[in-house]
Amino acid sequence: MREWFSPSELAGLPGMPGSARHVRRLGGGTAAPWKRRPRNGARGFEYHIGSLPRETRAHLTRREVARRVAGGDPHAVAGRLAARRMAIPHEVAGTVARNARQAGLAGAAPLAGRAAARMDARLAVLTAADRFVRLSGMGTTAGMASFCHLFNTGEIALPPDINATIPSVTPATLYRWRKALNARGAAALAGRHGNRRGDTTIHRQPALHTFVTALLADHPHARASHLLAAVRARFGEDGAVTLPAPRSIQRWLAR
Repeated sequence: MREWFSPSELAGLPGMPGSARHVRRLGGGTAAPWKRRPRNGARGFEYHIGSLPRETRAHLTRREVARRVAGGDPHAVAGRLAARRMAIPHEVAGTVARNARQAGLAGAAPLAGRAAARMDARLAVLTAADRFVRLSGMGTTAGMASFCHLFNTGEIALPPDINATIPSVTPATLYRWRKALNARGAAALAGRHGNRRGDTTIHRQPALHTFVTALLADHPHARASHLLAAVRARFGEDGAVTLPAPRSIQRWLAR
């Protein structure tokens, strides 16, 4: 991980002033001046991460972990995913489907089109999430919440086709995907997809989508009935927000 940062790189980050000039002023404070060194090939100084405020250090660490999760190159991620897909038929040929998970692996081999794309994308996101949690050292709950935030804001650089297939995730979504994968194999991630009313209703209303996503980040095991009650309490039934039906919320949660 990088250890030295210029004032212009630090300006505007969490815990930092908004301009490079004010970063330099803060870093040169007489009370506790930051550790610094001359910039290589440029005027001025750069500052060591260990001298920065805790909030800034945490942000830089999360950003670096996000970069490493993506392998530094989206094409490399796509290559590893392709290798995983290529291995599925060989795994199927070498084993007998004794249980639901093996049956799911067998079912993954012939998948094509949109179903295969969904399975591939979800496998890639789960892999990235697992790696993020492992590298971040945050623990599963905090790590998953942080991963989802970074993924939803575009800071986890996965191939464009994955982001197009999965525009956003929540910890609850990742939990369900992991449970389905462990129980029924990769084919369970192909799922069913379509322009379902609940999905459309939630995604088309930014305020509703933001509220639901934040709720699930803190309570990933919330049931549809609890979610609907919270939505009604937050937005009421005055028509400002179109409320999805309970069954629609259940389908949305099962994405």
